Amino acid sequence: MFKKYLTLFEKKEFTFSVYKDFTDEEWILFLNTFENIFRRINKNIFQWYFNLGNIFGILKNIDNKNIGIYGLLNIQLKINNSQINSYLCHNVGISKEFSGKGLFQYLGEQTLSNVLADDNIALGFPNKLSQKGHLRLGWEHISDVKFMKFDSALTSHITKIFEYEFVLVDKFSDSINQLIQKVNNQFSLNLNKNDNYLNWRLSKPDNKYQVYIINKVSY
Repeated sequence: MFKKYLTLFEKKEFTFSVYKDFTDEEWILFLNTFENIFRRINKNIFQWYFNLGNIFGILKNIDNKNIGIYGLLNIQLKINNSQINSYLCHNVGISKEFSGKGLFQYLGEQTLSNVLADDNIALGFPNKLSQKGHLRLGWEHISDVKFMKFDSALTSHITKIFEYEFVLVDKFSDSINQLIQKVNNQFSLNLNKNDNYLNWRLSKPDNKYQVYIINKVSY
């Protein structure tokens, strides 16, 4: 349920649309909008999102200029062994010249109400700047995320530790799905992954990953 929020704008001066893909012209407008709000990013990053299933809500002003974007990546959640079609909120922002008017919340309300069905769930990991805006709209804080650092330079030469063997692979095969399912059954809430999802995640452009399978060694 959406909360009431401050609206210092005239709704008739703005239009909203949902995009599941872009034409060549729309790509140019979108990338320029993203650069104006955040920074310049290559087109192939966003094409990678669309490969999994992605939606962008876009807000335009009275001059038909993009002034806000709201991304929703399609994911599958498992809650108490029930699979739920869900979305991960990402890359949300309003042009600086339109901030502080309630348009951030308006864009979120329009995107979520036009995309989510009654049984869908949306998750998000907002930064400090956007967290207040999400909470004002009605998002609920459910947990804090902890981050850990791994220094690969210290262990990149190790291929065997005690009774475990680390095998470098190019990608995951479907044999990993049985292990994923076994691990998922231990939790009431988890992101429903499989080999296709993992390989998509590892294919993110302009990123380099090393993929290991850890096997228990029999003596």
